[in-house]
Amino acid sequence: MMTTETRSEARAGSAGVASTEPRVLLGTIAVTAAAGAVASLLGLLASGSDALLGAAVGALTVLLVLTFGCTTLALVARILPSATLLVALVTYLAQAAVLLLVFVRISEIDVFADGPGRSWLALGLVAATLAWMTAQLVLTLRSRQPYFDAPSDPAVEHEAGGQR
Repeated sequence: MMTTETRSEARAGSAGVASTEPRVLLGTIAVTAAAGAVASLLGLLASGSDALLGAAVGALTVLLVLTFGCTTLALVARILPSATLLVALVTYLAQAAVLLLVFVRISEIDVFADGPGRSWLALGLVAATLAWMTAQLVLTLRSRQPYFDAPSDPAVEHEAGGQR
């Protein structure tokens, strides 16, 4: 009988959250930073320094909020895997609320109140968010981390009638 043994230490805390893998997070941050840089450069070329600042602040805001949420989720997945789904949902809602709140508060600042700065702030937020989501999805799928842990001993599983 062939088995595919894996070390339980490598799987500990995975709980189906592939995005907690450090390579995925670092890759996602890099792609998002690049998207923010492109949006900032486009803003500078199209509308000047206010647009550059708006796009850069928008992208940086997304980077900070989503990185904090992702690292929080990774920490919970390691410490208390059974709470991962709940924390993921709450974190997602909190991130959306924080981004909206930050956009509203920042757009009240004189530089962003009117003119191209506010539009490019919104564009920086949207571009960085789309880049984050796309990069995280692609890198998570490429990480080939299993969605669930196979039972460690099939005989025990069979004797228990498939119930744990």
